[in-house]
Amino acid sequence: AFLQKHPDALALVLKPPRELLSDKASPPLPLSRASAALYGSFNLVAMRAEIKAKDPALTEADLLARQESLLRSFRRCVLVERSDSVGRDAVLDPTGFYRELWPYLADDVPLMRLVEAWNGHSVRSQ
Repeated sequence: AFLQKHPDALALVLKPPRELLSDKASPPLPLSRASAALYGSFNLVAMRAEIKAKDPALTEADLLARQESLLRSFRRCVLVERSDSVGRDAVLDPTGFYRELWPYLADDVPLMRLVEAWNGHSVRSQ
């Protein structure tokens, strides 16, 4: 009912979105009227686990397809992901997977200023 009355809603998803995993019997939510911001891969992993619990025969590809379908049903959806940016091992190793990313980061002067300021703040707070 809320999404039918408010065409410019923002869904801020800070926990696994159980409410969005509707049963086949319930009418589909009009998610195309809302934009969404989803926090973290934990919520996506938890969402796939709940889908799998309802239908254990689903493959990982099936689970990812259902998850993608749900996220694409929003008018817009942005994922805020921090799993590679927090914790002891959260580094952008210039010799590993991220080596192709570094030149693009280095070309973005405002971003590099922000990263340097963040790094300085992080080191000083230790």
